[in-house]
Parts: sequence; structure tokens; C-alpha cells
Amino acid sequence: MVRKRVRKNCYKNSRARKKERIVRRCVVCMKVLLVAVAMGGTSLLFILGHDALTQSAYFEAQTISVEGNHRLSKRTILEQAGVTLHDNILAMNLRLLRQRLLADPWICAAEVERKLPDSIHIRVRERAPVAILKLNRLFYLDETGQVFKSVEPSDQVRVPVVTGLKVSDIDLNGQGHSPVFKGMMEVLHLS
Repeated sequence: MVRKRVRKNCYKNSRARKKERIVRRCVVCMKVLLVAVAMGGTSLLFILGHDALTQSAYFEAQTISVEGNHRLSKRTILEQAGVTLHDNILAMNLRLLRQRLLADPWICAAEVERKLPDSIHIRVRERAPVAILKLNRLFYLDETGQVFKSVEPSDQVRVPVVTGLKVSDIDLNGQGHSPVFKGMMEVLHLS
């Protein structure tokens, strides 16, 4: 004779099960709350650390060196970059400083680097005009064949003036120079 297993008589909604479910939910809520507090505390710690570093007098710029400038003065380059002495070097956005420098038509390349704890080093390469190109106005032409700036009366540059070219001869959209323009550039390089 096979005996049937006797099962405990439990109701679905018994008090013990309800209490167990409530305790489980409370434990999950406490874990989630602890994780949120830990993440918030860590974020606050990083924010306060960042503020402390970017506002510290220890990292103020004491020396700013500029290299590679011939036409532009150091003062002009610093104004163009927006850098002054006693700025915090960790608070400076070097990419933005470089873009500001490249916005000047005379500068074709720029590098900005910080040297901890208190120095900024700016290195620029200026464009060298090889000719003045006469179209409807006068423009400077650099050694790579790029038109980079219109001529102003205050500029004191002595280079040959090229006439007889049309706007269609110049590479404005990256499709290549005309044979006339290439020949003119060869003559300029030889001279």
C-alpha cells in the first residue's frame, strides 16, 4: 500500500508569505538605495576634487612661452588664444586654445601644451606669403598655393604681385589647381 505524501495546508495569501515578500522587497530597496548613495557620493567626491584642482593657486600659470612666431608678437598670440598669467592651467581647454590660434589667418599650425605645475607652452607655425594674388582684390598666397588672407594697408610684406589669373584657376573646393596656376607656383618656387 502506497502512502500519499501529506502536504501542509498553506493558503496563497498567508501572513507568513506576505511578511516574507515584504522583507524581500525591503532588502532589494535597501540595496538599490545603497548603490544610488554610493554612486552619488563618488560623483560628488570627483566633482569636489575637480573643482579643488581647477581652482588651486598651485596650478596657476607662472610662465607662458611662445615659440615659432616671427610676424605676430607674443602678446598678439596670447590675446588670440585667450591666455593670461595666473590662469589655472588645469582649467584650460587646450583644444579650444589651439582652435582659437588657428582662427588667425597668419597661423597655419599650432600646438598648446601644459607643463605641470605652472607653465604653458605654445608653439606656432606662421604662413609665409610667397606672392600677392590680384583678383577682384589683393590676396596673399602661401607656399602651398593656398589663398589665406586679403591684403591690408597695415601689412608690410614685400612679395611679387601675380595678375592675370581667374578665380576658376584657383583650387577653392579641393578639386585641383589649373595648369596655369601650377605653372605660376613653379615659377614662384624657382624664384
